[in-house]
Amino acid sequence: MRFSFIHAFRSMILLLFVLLMGNLHYSGDIFMLINPDYQNLNGLAVFILVILFLVQLQRVWFQIEVCGYACEHDHVHDKGSLNIKTCLAYLIIVFPIFMGFILPFTWMHQSLQIEG
Repeated sequence: MRFSFIHAFRSMILLLFVLLMGNLHYSGDIFMLINPDYQNLNGLAVFILVILFLVQLQRVWFQIEVCGYACEHDHVHDKGSLNIKTCLAYLIIVFPIFMGFILPFTWMHQSLQIEG
C-alpha cells in the first residue's frame, strides 16, 4: 500500500469545505450568503460533498499494480507534478475556504457606509 499526498490534500480540501458549510448552517450565518429559499439545496450540495470526500478518502491509500512479464505500459496514474497552473488552481480553491474560517461574517448596515 502506498500513500498519495495529492489525494490526501484533495480530501482535506473537501473536508474543510464541508466543515465550513456545516459551520455556516449550524450558526445560521448561511443566510448572509445565500437566499433562505436555497437552504435545502445547499444542504443537499453539502451531503454530496460528504460522499465525494469519502470517495476521495479511499484513494489516499492505493495498491501498486503487479503486471506480468514484459509489461510495456505505465502504471503511474498520478504523476504528482506540481507546476504553476496546478498550484494556482489549488490556491484559488483553498483561499476562500480559509477566509471563510478566519474572517467574521457581519451584516452590512448604515453604520458601515462610507460617507463621502
